[in-house]
Amino acid sequence: MKSFTINELEKLSGIKAATIRVWERRYQLFEPSRSSGNVRIYSFRDLEIILPIALLTKNGYRISTISNSTLPSLKNTIKRIADDVLQWEHATNQLVVHMYHSQVTSFAEFLDELLIAWNINILVEKILAPFLFTSGLLWKENHWDEVRLVLPAIRNKLILAIETLPNTSSPSFTAVLFLPDKKQLDLGLLYANYVLKKCSGKIIYLGNNINLQHLKYVIDIKQPHFLFTYLFPNHPFKIPELLKIIKESSPASVLLVSTYSSVMTGKSISKNFRQLPLLEALDFMQNGLALA
Repeated sequence: MKSFTINELEKLSGIKAATIRVWERRYQLFEPSRSSGNVRIYSFRDLEIILPIALLTKNGYRISTISNSTLPSLKNTIKRIADDVLQWEHATNQLVVHMYHSQVTSFAEFLDELLIAWNINILVEKILAPFLFTSGLLWKENHWDEVRLVLPAIRNKLILAIETLPNTSSPSFTAVLFLPDKKQLDLGLLYANYVLKKCSGKIIYLGNNINLQHLKYVIDIKQPHFLFTYLFPNHPFKIPELLKIIKESSPASVLLVSTYSSVMTGKSISKNFRQLPLLEALDFMQNGLALA
């Protein structure tokens, strides 16, 4: 099973590294080993323990009260709380646990259980999307074995959610979604497809491994309002050449590009281009923001 650094544990649990160290020292919650460089290394068991404790402390429980609780006791305490938001957060945490679990089928089976408990829209918006953001799977290129194993189950649920949405007869905008690199994960693109279709957009989903020739053909025929993609830093994709195609073939279209970094400035090099974080890019398309 995967081990974790304190920074990874912080990201997955939302508990600051300094607080994790205090809990470790004061309550002996964790038993990290040390790397050759004397870096704390936390186990899968540590991950299992910190997630419900983090959720309960967020909801008013004192760490001193629950620090001696067993993992089943912590889970039972959470189950007894009649609050949908808390239960969604717990389900998100459990997806993280199942992703790193040694049993391959547990993740897909748990997703199926969640779909019985909640409808597909709740599952995607309240549980699966937060999981994707927290885990970094939304678009990140990653070669972890556990990531490869859970991808089909996630994709299946996102596609189900997309197919469940009705097609609108009068779309408010047309958006082309694409990835230039065949190695990129398309979960972020599928999530964008779901969000934009739900708000009455017409989506042309091209997937990954898309080049400029493909895009020119689609732009010429469809004259889309938006084109959306995401790129890792220093990706060789030729944005200026695509902007030239847009200017010549569909001058009202806007290219929206997100990156793997969460820190973006809203850079604009022309009226046809915006560089925005994923959620802001989706808002831009949904709201039909006027070009500056």
